[in-house]
Amino acid sequence: MCSSDLEFCTNGAHSPRLTGELEGLGFRKVAKHRSKDVDLWRQNDVNIVVNREQEGFSHSFYLVHGTSVCALALRFDDPQRALERANALAAPTYFGRVGPGEAAIPAVAGVENSLIYFMKDSPLGRTTWDQDFIFADASAHPGPLQRIDHLSNVVRRSEFLSWITFYKAVLGFRDEPQVELADPYGAFYSRVISSKDGEVRIPLNIAEGGSTGVSRFIENFGGGGVQQIALSTKDLFAFVENARQKGVKFLDIPENYYLDLAARYDLEPELLQKMRALGILYDRHRNGEFFHIYTKMFDQRFFFEILERRDYDLFGAANTPVRLAAQAAEQDAAMRDRAALEGD
Repeated sequence: MCSSDLEFCTNGAHSPRLTGELEGLGFRKVAKHRSKDVDLWRQNDVNIVVNREQEGFSHSFYLVHGTSVCALALRFDDPQRALERANALAAPTYFGRVGPGEAAIPAVAGVENSLIYFMKDSPLGRTTWDQDFIFADASAHPGPLQRIDHLSNVVRRSEFLSWITFYKAVLGFRDEPQVELADPYGAFYSRVISSKDGEVRIPLNIAEGGSTGVSRFIENFGGGGVQQIALSTKDLFAFVENARQKGVKFLDIPENYYLDLAARYDLEPELLQKMRALGILYDRHRNGEFFHIYTKMFDQRFFFEILERRDYDLFGAANTPVRLAAQAAEQDAAMRDRAALEGD
């Protein structure tokens, strides 16, 4: 199984900001839908659908949650068999509106009534979705981002065990031990679920309430959903330099983080200075190294993480408190700015 496909719901007003960010991250619009206001963006084996429809499932999801990930497509060697398993475990099949010549892609309901599509695995990034689009350029679309490394899903505490059971029973995933992570406003808990081959990995995050980043997401988003999309690259430094030139805004990391890195690790001064200049974070485990960076949040709903793994298979949890503190500072500043505008 592999997951390389996401669908965003949005509208005409917010779509340019979303697609501008995708373009800055190296994605290209390769096709338009045959009958709907939907575009397909692609980079290597990663497909992102941007849906601006004013009716149907995507629009309903947008009205509740705003611009956000409304669907995840999982690729199976045998999607029919996987769907039959889901149906047998009381996960009914959903089919959207299908136009002439378009594929009928089955789905089941996921977190907060988002959709999980069951699609056939195929090489070169091609998916069942391709049948529904008119391609301006059918050639390969390379870029610096290789694949979706993982997705972070926020769920309500009362639903946490239910979704663990859903992923394990319906999709055959496995889970790892739960961990507690520090937040400037409290703590939150995370448990990673993954497909048996490790190709699909989804940390499920919950909080005890209050003003933690996870709790704020649920409040701003109107429930659970995808908060973080992590994409992998082979050269993070070159990627960030190029993306910044294209206008991508990354999370501001405080200076004391790099002072702490210098004390903890024997990093070359030149490397550390470059990380500081670009806003790149670092972790090390055994002989492996991990470099990663976060974009600024999109309307406090979701953000992208871009990462480079060097014999490292963890998630950089040591840097999570730094990321959460920086995001909280960003959100607090935005709230102060809004209050000042309203006061005027």
